Amino acid sequence: MLSGQHLRLGYARTIAISAVLGFSIRIIGFALTASAEANSALNIFQYLLPLSVTFICLLILIFPQVKQRKQIPKDKPSIDATFAGMTKNLHLGS
Repeated sequence: MLSGQHLRLGYARTIAISAVLGFSIRIIGFALTASAEANSALNIFQYLLPLSVTFICLLILIFPQVKQRKQIPKDKPSIDATFAGMTKNLHLGS
């Protein structure tokens, strides 16, 4: 949302996906904490999960993927040419 293009239909879908991902990552964090209580060798994963998520989020913010607009094929006339042809046939005035 910060570095992306404006969406006419809003950001509800993006916010919902972000909320589900955040919730899922938090649940995984709770599972890692519970498993690290039983086995101290798993403590490293408690730190790797938030660091990796932070790194991925920074990459998304630093290198945004900008969608390019669709190019009009050259064999199709432009909208200006279409309107020019339409206005030629109009008889305005007397």
